[in-house]
Amino acid sequence: MLVWVLAEILQLVAAVGDPMQIAVAGMAITASRTRGVMLAGGTQMLAVYALIQAIARVYNLVWQPEQVVVGTTRWVAEDKSGNTVNLATLVDSVPLLATQLSFATSGYPQLQAYEQGYVKEGMGAGGSCIAAHLTQGWNQTQLLQAIESLVSYCYK
Repeated sequence: MLVWVLAEILQLVAAVGDPMQIAVAGMAITASRTRGVMLAGGTQMLAVYALIQAIARVYNLVWQPEQVVVGTTRWVAEDKSGNTVNLATLVDSVPLLATQLSFATSGYPQLQAYEQGYVKEGMGAGGSCIAAHLTQGWNQTQLLQAIESLVSYCYK
């Protein structure tokens, strides 16, 4: 029965998911045993968290769910169409962190597009900003300066 359930889960991921989700789930299960893990992304990482739960349950694997969080941007967390916060509560109340990064005062219209709702995803931007805050103590001003520095380099 359990093998059938896992096969069904993996078929579902193969049909509508991303192959990296299985690899990330395996890495997170193992890493959670010895350290904190942040799954950087939005709804896709919520799916990975649910996959971790399913794989661990089917294979009776030891993992430390209290060591795993999902980190994202506030644009993803606040997006009504993605329903990220409600999804997080459905996935066994996965801990969801969201950076409060804002581009409202940015001098770059490309970055201001985030504030206007044209861009939600940051390809790990939330996780990167959360990590910069936790490890380096960076605040909103420092994050914005660093990001604008990179943008200015790209437009030279």
